[in-house]
Amino acid sequence: MRPLSKTHTSKAPLSKVRIISGKYKSRQIEFSGENNSTLRPTSDRLRETLFNWLMPYVVDANCLDAFAGSGTLGFEALSRLAKSCDFFELDVQAIKHLNSNKNKLNIENATIYQRDVLTHLKTCDNYDVIFLDPPFSSDLLEQSLSSILSNVNINNDCVIYAEYASNNLPPSQSHFTILKRTKQGAVSACLLQKS
Repeated sequence: MRPLSKTHTSKAPLSKVRIISGKYKSRQIEFSGENNSTLRPTSDRLRETLFNWLMPYVVDANCLDAFAGSGTLGFEALSRLAKSCDFFELDVQAIKHLNSNKNKLNIENATIYQRDVLTHLKTCDNYDVIFLDPPFSSDLLEQSLSSILSNVNINNDCVIYAEYASNNLPPSQSHFTILKRTKQGAVSACLLQKS
């Protein structure tokens, strides 16, 4: 009997987060944090705060989960009766788990793209809610906010959620109207609209 190769050994256990409320309440989203130190799902506590903020906006909203990662923000929005959500992600493993979770939850109004969202943000329209939660070590949040500012198709009614390291406030934030803001230790977040 030949020894098992590395590909046949047991897989690393998947990480899980639960959907807090709505039609998929308590259902779990699975994702792999293995070899991906940038994947950092928004904490339950912060998601609770965010979706309390979004209560007037999320029902029937067209959403964009711009740096989807585990997809927790987009799936939570769909659970709370958003009309649709586009998930953008580049990481192959993350894409695999996004599709798996979409199928497991039997969600039809989610579209998953393995594409660069920065290009998309320069020309997209028709979004009511945009989630921006890129890796904290990058300047992707600043680039995203700049693209949103210059994109005339994103109107002033669109609500933008930004999450970032508390010690790294994105400069472009000052060009937006801040609807809500919170700081939870090393992580800060705000809800913005174009001024």
